[in-house]
Amino acid sequence: MTIAPQRLLGFAFASADLLIEISPAGQIELALGASEALSGSAETALVGRDWRDFIDSRDTPLLEALLDGLTDGRRAGPVVVSLSGDPATERAASLSAFRLPGNNGVVSCVLSRARPNAS
Repeated sequence: MTIAPQRLLGFAFASADLLIEISPAGQIELALGASEALSGSAETALVGRDWRDFIDSRDTPLLEALLDGLTDGRRAGPVVVSLSGDPATERAASLSAFRLPGNNGVVSCVLSRARPNAS
């Protein structure tokens, strides 16, 4: 069975506001979706950034553990993480991740707008 790529993209956006791919080196390789509405940064501004610069430092240990424990064919999440940026505008997202076998260690992530965790 062949599925057109736009149909798969439709399924992805049915549950997410932003899709990102994280390289094995920790760089955001792809950002697609409502990036500005979710994070305050354009998609093009996210590509090439280290994911640790995108996630608030309070939540990087959580996401680091999640990514480090993710093996091929496994997914993890959702977890709610705060996004870095303007401290006056707290932004958060529910994040789920999947490591597709045969994709050179890249991690696919979906992010959906969420309420920030109470500090």
